[in-house]
Amino acid sequence: MTLMRPPESVRQPVRAAKPTPALLSLPPDAAPPARDFARLAGLVPLLGAAAMMPWLMIGLLHPPFAIQLVLGVVSVLLVLTAAMLVVAGVARSDLGIARWRIGSWHLLWSSLVLGVLSLQWLENDPSAGFNWVSLIDRSSVIGALAMVAVAYGAWAVGYRLGPPRLIVGLATTALSTVLGGSRSVLRGPAMPWLVYGLGTAGYLVNFALTGRYGYVGDPTVSLSNPMATTQPVYFVSQMTLVGVGGAAFRAFDPMIRGGRATLWTLFAIELLTGMLRGSKEAFFLTMLAVLIPYGAVRRRLPWHLLAASVVLLLAVAVPFNAAYREIVRQNNPTGGVDSASLSSALSSAPNVLSDSLKSADGRQRSNDVFLFRIRMIDSVAIVWQRTPTQIPYLDPVRFLRAPFIGMVPRAIWPDKPVENPGWMFGQVYFDQPPTIFSASAVTPVSDLYRSGGWPILLPGMLIMGMGYRMFDGLFRPEADPRAFAFIIAVFPSAVKAESDYYTMLTSLPAHLVIGILGAWLMCRSSKRLPLPGG
Repeated sequence: MTLMRPPESVRQPVRAAKPTPALLSLPPDAAPPARDFARLAGLVPLLGAAAMMPWLMIGLLHPPFAIQLVLGVVSVLLVLTAAMLVVAGVARSDLGIARWRIGSWHLLWSSLVLGVLSLQWLENDPSAGFNWVSLIDRSSVIGALAMVAVAYGAWAVGYRLGPPRLIVGLATTALSTVLGGSRSVLRGPAMPWLVYGLGTAGYLVNFALTGRYGYVGDPTVSLSNPMATTQPVYFVSQMTLVGVGGAAFRAFDPMIRGGRATLWTLFAIELLTGMLRGSKEAFFLTMLAVLIPYGAVRRRLPWHLLAASVVLLLAVAVPFNAAYREIVRQNNPTGGVDSASLSSALSSAPNVLSDSLKSADGRQRSNDVFLFRIRMIDSVAIVWQRTPTQIPYLDPVRFLRAPFIGMVPRAIWPDKPVENPGWMFGQVYFDQPPTIFSASAVTPVSDLYRSGGWPILLPGMLIMGMGYRMFDGLFRPEADPRAFAFIIAVFPSAVKAESDYYTMLTSLPAHLVIGILGAWLMCRSSKRLPLPGG
């Protein structure tokens, strides 16, 4: 189950001969951690039992809403902590945060957006203008927390069980065949520039075809006039992140000289262009393109980079993004959308940045709204409240079709349905008019429950946990840099989990294509190195 685990000769490189400059030279494995996380897995049943106690107290005492909310959040955090220990027990090492295990980061992010941020319901909501909050009954928030706690209990069971060995074996063989072996070598110093240039060309081609550059441009184009070329051009555009990641692997490898200038130049360009596209996600992914290689090579989290990222996010990226989006896209009186041209958007960006940095109140307001927008419990609560009494269940068979629909390109299937689940979810559940082109977060938990209730939710989350364990076992960036291309491709949907379960399945083939393309461009396959002294 470890396609990308390095042989001992890579873990402890021989220093007698001059090393190949392009080889990812990993440092020796660190000594076993002082605390054996595998033993902590024994606490999982205790945490599971503790997570049930808040619901017993709610059922017996019927406390006020504020106390119920706190108890519900405590239960969710206990379940997610137990799930994190399950991940550690499977890995028999650590929690997987520094090694960028998708399962670990998904649980950590869920603790924030489904747990801690749910406590915003204790206060006056900072989301003036977001009228969907008034549609949610407070009792539904408590029910949603219970649903999340049970759902992630099933996720933890699935992660602990893992997928069948036959599936793991087939996936390992297929990946090894497609990638050209289980060992790889980073390409030379020109690789990051060439790969990044290819990705930039993808963005330019997409703009030439659609007139859109991220958030800039007419949002109705992708719905009213989908093109067969959109998907392959998107694949190519994602190579900008692979270029930054390849530069980071070279820069942080202690046995490769130089590379820092390339890394920080590409990093600055990608950060700037991502902000001009009006995308907060681009900011996160650019940071990840540096943080993941650092963790893979150095085997630890770069706390100074993480701290700088948080400061930059809250002080610059979020305020600028909020103000910039108001400039480049506005709703007109007739219910349509007025979009600024790319030249107009680019010319306004310096003033927008200057104004957003000068206004302390604006920064605070933007950050409050940002934290509100990433709160995910609302989507779960509205589904709990309205399904199936007001809105009937969806057909769960669509989950079986999803991966196959994702495999077929539009060039072969011209009438392939245009999927925009967040936009439709807002209309169906939050009574949002179709003229507002804003995607509501759905979450896998909500999507599973609205497709059949508990009989679909529990097995769906069980399978999801199995899938995360399989991914964590196959793709280990500390063992093979090619894993980075797959992690950066799935990170937004697999970790943030804003997408519905159906979209996660339909997008899986696309993510694999991006990962394979990135792995091919960033690395070349390599034969097994000789063992020391052999």
